[in-house]
Amino acid sequence: MQSAQNSNKEQNFQLLDLFFQAGNWFCHAYNEKSATWKILRLDKFQKVEIAIDQDSLINRKELVASFKQYEAWVVM
Repeated sequence: MQSAQNSNKEQNFQLLDLFFQAGNWFCHAYNEKSATWKILRLDKFQKVEIAIDQDSLINRKELVASFKQYEAWVVM
């Protein structure tokens, strides 16, 4: 995915969900390379592709568990 938020760098994210806030659409996204979570604004995306190598993807159950850990850490 290429995003204007990140100086047009191509990055690999696995999207968890979509949500609407203050007139904009966002998503919670897991950065595969840095193993970190981000909130991305969808109108800043320049290019989105479906991953060809799906072996590197985390299954939904593990992704949700990882996000819950992230949320618990952020709240602390």
